[in-house]
Amino acid sequence: MLQIIIPVGFTVVGYFIFRGIKKKTKGKKLIVLGKTGTGKSSLVQAFAEGTIPKGHVNLAGVRTFVPKINAKELGLELSEEPIEDFPGVNEFRKIWQEKLPEKDLIIYLFRADHLLDNEKNGKRIRADIMSDIPHILAKKKRGAFFCIVGTHLDLLHNFTFGKYEDHRSFEEHKNVRDLLSLAETSYFCAGKLNEEKLAKDLVRSIVCYIDNHYSDK
Repeated sequence: MLQIIIPVGFTVVGYFIFRGIKKKTKGKKLIVLGKTGTGKSSLVQAFAEGTIPKGHVNLAGVRTFVPKINAKELGLELSEEPIEDFPGVNEFRKIWQEKLPEKDLIIYLFRADHLLDNEKNGKRIRADIMSDIPHILAKKKRGAFFCIVGTHLDLLHNFTFGKYEDHRSFEEHKNVRDLLSLAETSYFCAGKLNEEKLAKDLVRSIVCYIDNHYSDK
C-alpha cells in the first residue's frame, strides 16, 4: 500500500529518536535519482554528511560522497561505500539503471511545480518522470526501499507552504495521483530543500518511512 506524508507545519515527524533504526540500516546502500535541479545533491549530502548545501549544484559528472557521520543525528548507519550523486541528464540514465539492483534504499526526486505545470514544457517533464518510475520498479531488487519525493513545493502557484488545505489539494491533484498510481507499494512525501530546517524535516520524513519499511520485514 502506498504511504504518504506531506508535512504540514513540520510536526509529522518532528525530532524522533529512531530506536533500532541503526541496526535496520546498517550496511544499506543508498541511491538518489531525479532530473536536474530537483535537489539530488542536497539530499545526498544530507544523508552522507548530515548537512544541507546552499544553492544549486551544477554537476558535469558523477560526484561521490564518502559518508562521514552517516547523518548521525537522524539515527542512520548506512554502508561506508561512497554515495554517488548523478547528474539528472539522460546521458547518465543507463549508468544509474545498472546500479539499481545493488541498492537497498532508492529515493526518486521530482519538482512538484513542474509536475503540475500543464504547459508544453511541463508535459514533457511529466512524461520523463512517468517513464522513470517503471524503469526503477523493474530494476530494483526485491524488498528494496523506494520513496518518491516531491521538491520545490513552495513554488507551486497559489500554494501556501504549511497550509493543510493546499498540501491536501496538491496530494489530490490528478497529475500527482497518476504518478503515485505507478508505484502503489512505494512511499511518497513532499516539501522543500532550499532551507536547512525545512530540508532536515523532509529528510526526517524519509527516515520515518525507512524505519516503517524495515519494521514490516
